[in-house]
Amino acid sequence: MREHLSFPTLLLLVMILAVALTPGHAPSPEEVVHYPENFNEGRDVSDAVVDLIAATGTQPTPISWTLQGRVYEGEVGAEKRPLDGVTVSVYGANGHYPNPGVWIASTTTDEYGWYGIEVPEGYEYYFIRETDLPGYVSVGATSVNGVVWTSNWIEYNLNHPLKDQTLTGNKFWDIRETEPLPTPKGPDLAILSAENWEFEDDGQVLQLLVKIANHGDTRANQTRVYAGDPQHDWPGRESVVPAFNPEETGTIEIRLDIPEEQRGTTHVFMLELDPEDMIQEIDERNNVGWTPGIFIPPLEVSPPPTEPSLPPPKREFDYPDLVILNAEVGEFRDDIGVLVLSVRVANRGNAGADETQVHAWDPESGLLSEYSSLPALLPGEDEWVVIELAIPEEQRGITHTFRVEVDPEEMVSELNEWNNIEWTPDIFIPPLEVSPQPTAPSPPPTATPVLPEPDPVPLILIVVTIASLGCITLIIRHYTITQHHKKWQVEAKEEEPPEHCQYCTHYCRKIELELEPAMRKIAYLYLGAYDPVHGEQIKDGQVTGEIVDGLNKVVAARHRRENAEKLQGQVTPLAHALLQQIIGSLRDELAPRDISITGHLEGGKVTCQFILYHCKRSGTMNIWEEEAKWKATIADERDEPVGTLHSIDPAESGISERLTPALTRLLMQFIEKR
Repeated sequence: MREHLSFPTLLLLVMILAVALTPGHAPSPEEVVHYPENFNEGRDVSDAVVDLIAATGTQPTPISWTLQGRVYEGEVGAEKRPLDGVTVSVYGANGHYPNPGVWIASTTTDEYGWYGIEVPEGYEYYFIRETDLPGYVSVGATSVNGVVWTSNWIEYNLNHPLKDQTLTGNKFWDIRETEPLPTPKGPDLAILSAENWEFEDDGQVLQLLVKIANHGDTRANQTRVYAGDPQHDWPGRESVVPAFNPEETGTIEIRLDIPEEQRGTTHVFMLELDPEDMIQEIDERNNVGWTPGIFIPPLEVSPPPTEPSLPPPKREFDYPDLVILNAEVGEFRDDIGVLVLSVRVANRGNAGADETQVHAWDPESGLLSEYSSLPALLPGEDEWVVIELAIPEEQRGITHTFRVEVDPEEMVSELNEWNNIEWTPDIFIPPLEVSPQPTAPSPPPTATPVLPEPDPVPLILIVVTIASLGCITLIIRHYTITQHHKKWQVEAKEEEPPEHCQYCTHYCRKIELELEPAMRKIAYLYLGAYDPVHGEQIKDGQVTGEIVDGLNKVVAARHRRENAEKLQGQVTPLAHALLQQIIGSLRDELAPRDISITGHLEGGKVTCQFILYHCKRSGTMNIWEEEAKWKATIADERDEPVGTLHSIDPAESGISERLTPALTRLLMQFIEKR
């Protein structure tokens, strides 16, 4: 072996190395180089070195593609105003939309609205997702070979090789939120009401009457509507919904056989239109509704007849049903400061309703409240009731809205307790006009005063008052106690009274006794941002709209016993959208924050024990003494925790992808408790 290479050999080595590293001469990854069998005969070490260098230059490089496009401001198709600074991201996944996928890379558009992101191989699906600028909303997207799922989402499928597809031309359009959104096209089925029902087949069948409409601009094909009571394991039933033309309405009947074990209980039925999503609609959020509480009475089995010739007595459900038909302004008597409300109450049941009361109350002020008596009503009868409310001077010049309730103390057992409340329209009480003081007249000349004859009217009034003293005392006492209880029920707290108290103050405690089963709806999500070091709350806010509507729809699907994997697929994009909203609210924060999420639930009723305490002096100490105790059934509202996300830093790269699974898990656990 030679220890030194000759000059010609070195020159040849340099030339071969230069050729091997030249891009135009490098073999492609797919290229295979063949050599003759006697290629190595008569070659020395320097030749082997050249072979090693040449072989190193032919190693295959990873495959990658570049997804490109533009973002414009304006309606879909308008390309005059490119939008710069818009964040566009690419995600990879092994499942199609709505799988959120794994984040690969992000970029922002330039001054020409252009973006381009290089993506590696390794996934079956690639998603291009655009994030709206603050104050903008997406209105559409187009793609040459990709699939447009939403106005922010374009999908590519590797089942069709990307090297054979056009990867440019992936365009998005955004408009400012102040601009009107384009009117969407398509059908839009909606549940208008589910408040009516009737019993059939001598009480063996409950028939729900569901009013449905097509609010869209195209025909909706035939589908189905589902009804069931998940709280009581009442098996659900479906009915066929025929095709609906645009703006057409109709009533669908759903017949439910009444199991014997479901009698004697109040039921709330969940209704879902097009439960399998066979129709692509403009708005999927209006497909779910609930009936009011429906009491299913027990069957009254009549004894066998003593005479065969007599037919068996017909079984009846002897329950009244009071409902407020109208609640309007009668007049305002400015001279005495009295507002008169006219309330029309009807009995829609099939049994007589005993005498009860009608209550009007302004919850905004908490001061204006009055009762009026309602006489007994036979089935089918209705009655106008007048309620007179004295308006104090400080409540004038203000707009009031009154909550009117028939049978507030539930003295009448009814078929439906959910139609006893109505609200008046807004009522403006004019301010008090102060008249100028009249000029005092000159005193008359001194004269002998003439005493008038005694007025007999006061004597008559006193006699009448004394004669009816017992009845008046009873009415006043009932009114005063009821009004007093209502006031403290609003201010009651679940905690025990504090250990120390201030003399002559009051405290009302509320203890839940019985929670009526009902479908409780998520009204909103409450978000609280906290300093993770000191635990101090920094800011808070509420989330409503599409995210909450979507969660309620998932709750309804769970009650239909859909599988958990499908439910999680519906919750994941909602969790992603909620997380984007949370991150947006924290963009002005300089340090990471913990986010506490709580769901506010509404629906159903709860029976509570109320205890009113009065702080009195005992020797040298102030102590709580029980002053009153009563029970009442009130509308149920409650807050239930969803969970906490820790150390959210909006500046962290990929934070959305990191926390979306955790938030999905918290929301799924919250839904499973509903």
